[in-house]
Amino acid sequence: MLIQTFEQVADGERFTVAVNHLKSKGSSCASVGDPDLGDGQGNCSVTRTNAAAALADYLAADPTGSGDPDFLIVGDLNSYRREVPITTLVGHGYVDLIEQFVGDDAYSFLFDGQLGYLDHALAIGALAGQVTGVAEWAINADEVPLFDYNDTIADPGESSFERESAARPLASTDPRRSSDHNPLLVGLDLDATPNTLAVDDAVIVTRRGGGGGLAMAAHVIGESFTTCPTVALAVEGVDVVRATLNRVRRSSVCARLTNVGLVTFDLAVGAFGAAVRLPNTFVLADTTVTFELTVDGDRFTADVTGTRRGAIWIAD
Repeated sequence: MLIQTFEQVADGERFTVAVNHLKSKGSSCASVGDPDLGDGQGNCSVTRTNAAAALADYLAADPTGSGDPDFLIVGDLNSYRREVPITTLVGHGYVDLIEQFVGDDAYSFLFDGQLGYLDHALAIGALAGQVTGVAEWAINADEVPLFDYNDTIADPGESSFERESAARPLASTDPRRSSDHNPLLVGLDLDATPNTLAVDDAVIVTRRGGGGGLAMAAHVIGESFTTCPTVALAVEGVDVVRATLNRVRRSSVCARLTNVGLVTFDLAVGAFGAAVRLPNTFVLADTTVTFELTVDGDRFTADVTGTRRGAIWIAD
């Protein structure tokens, strides 16, 4: 895995790319209890799924310190689009850009006459809206292996049809058959407006030993939403609530009464509200409190300074 953050010279807008090559379907994982289960996913499906989940969690921690929520996962993930490693990433808020832009005719690899795409571009929700287009560059998969890029010797036990021609050079200015997979092209139009959470009012009532309650009103800047979203709120790094909201009658307000309290989101103005119980793991250690709100995969954060009066903290 290789992770790199890039910065746009004109305005400083950033995005982070994670390049991956997950465990092969053909290699054995029997020694770690992950054999071929006969479900069409080949060997090591659990290993690939665990790697996908770990990658999503690692990127969520902003490993490069970019300070920007725009993440793009690319590479040969050795999984087709309906396999569990890919659906795991989608479940973490990533959008399958090949499915979205290319559709059912997409393929980047040909194996025994069967087409599909093992090579992916998945963007977190915050970046997906800034993607202008995606294409597969068909220069490799359809080219016969006879003109392959890396094999001119018939190895012992290799079938005659697998031996590559020694009549052609290994290196050429022609890009074709530079790999056995087709490369992907992703177009971006980066939005220079950073995602920001503006906290209008917030009150925290703490309890001795941890926990308490929170009432807050805020609004998001940098993204707009047209359908009721899934929201997740963390305070001081502690997960407080996650809920998929429902529209209130025919208004622009979405809401959900959860087991920890009420959360709302007004689509018209991007306003978020919450009156919720804080988990026992929450401890208020400073007068500055970090709020992190995720709305359909878009992350908005704010560090808010307040005044503490006994067990009550009030945002300034």
